[in-house]
Amino acid sequence: MAGPESSSVISHSNVLFQTQDGRPLTFYCIPGEVKTKISPLVKHGGGKVTSRGPDENCIKLAAEGQLVRGEDTYSYRYILDCVEKNTLLPLEQYKMRGTRSSTVSSHKTSVTTSGKGYDDLSCP
Repeated sequence: MAGPESSSVISHSNVLFQTQDGRPLTFYCIPGEVKTKISPLVKHGGGKVTSRGPDENCIKLAAEGQLVRGEDTYSYRYILDCVEKNTLLPLEQYKMRGTRSSTVSSHKTSVTTSGKGYDDLSCP
């Protein structure tokens, strides 16, 4: 089965990347190939992608092997996998270390993906 990145038809939920009260989830990603790949998927799902300085309420995304700083950066594969399954997945599985890294698991995260924990996530 082809993944969402190889499909020309976007068919996931148009509220996939929204809070329960309808606010868009906002993802931070530096400009480049990853942002180009995920932007249409996030926008179709009702979310936003920004490259302007990450706000503490944005979900910061990076590519595997990309230099990341801090504890709160996640693999962009999170978006692809959520779209493929048409549901929000546990974000902590996609947490990256604060160096050049591949996706690693984490013991904690402040974001839940039950559809109820994103209410406080929105960037201005």
